[in-house]
Amino acid sequence: MTLTTRQLSQLSAVAGRPVSRHTVSRRLHEGGLFARPVVCVPLCPEHLGARLYCSREHRSWIPEQWGHVFFTDESRFRNHSRRSMIWREPGTRYREPNIVERDHYRGGRLLVW
Repeated sequence: MTLTTRQLSQLSAVAGRPVSRHTVSRRLHEGGLFARPVVCVPLCPEHLGARLYCSREHRSWIPEQWGHVFFTDESRFRNHSRRSMIWREPGTRYREPNIVERDHYRGGRLLVW
């Protein structure tokens, strides 16, 4: 769990005494909440259908046809490696409040093919 200095200051002001991030983490654990990575938005039915359609259309291709397809593999480099974490109860991974849409291509990263 990562708390900013501002968040710890606000907690300390409300509590009327110093509060450490370890105390906050321990209390959340006692309440049954644990820090977990944010899950990606699952594919919608339209995207699942499109993937299935594409795979069925190309399953009978011969190697010569696949030779005209350009396959790429990408590597991602970031200026930080922190993952987004949320506090949630076990077994609630796919509940609406625990799913966050993310922009995978915003600044601070470099994709190399």
